[in-house]
Amino acid sequence: NIQVMRPEFKYGLVIGVGLSLWQLIEHRLGLHVAHQDIGTWTGYLSNLIPAAALFLLLQQKPRAATNHRFTSGQAIASGMTASFLGAMIVFLFQMAYNRWINPDWIDNALAVKVAALRAHGVAEVAIRREITLFRQANSPIGLIIGTVLNLTVTGGIISAAIAILLVRQKKFTTENTEYTEKEP
Repeated sequence: NIQVMRPEFKYGLVIGVGLSLWQLIEHRLGLHVAHQDIGTWTGYLSNLIPAAALFLLLQQKPRAATNHRFTSGQAIASGMTASFLGAMIVFLFQMAYNRWINPDWIDNALAVKVAALRAHGVAEVAIRREITLFRQANSPIGLIIGTVLNLTVTGGIISAAIAILLVRQKKFTTENTEYTEKEP
């Protein structure tokens, strides 16, 4: 039951499923192969999904906390927990996509990338390095580093920014680095 689920799990699920669906749509639109330049920008836009989920999470957490108090450290830990859970879902999706759903996409993306690099006169040594880096980034270890670690750290940074925003919006006041929900 999603209502009795811890908020970090619920919003981690939102982050993971949301980003996985986003990436699936990007792949189906060719943004990782034929239109890689656009795919780079839509990748940046995908950060809106965890940002929105973490904003909702951190607005909810102080009401559930004891005495309606929620420290900045708790906000960051809560955001990183939700982000880590979401990142694990995205990691599993990416592994499934690379292995079973569309195992040819990496080769297709590299063919487009290599053709563009050769058209710009890039040396073959540099092209081979790009191929190696791209394959490593899409390997299980590369995805752990690039997805799980990156999304977890990004979630902590976003959570810290949201905590500051909530304080500035005067929805919460600071008392010894704690956020206390103001009475309406």
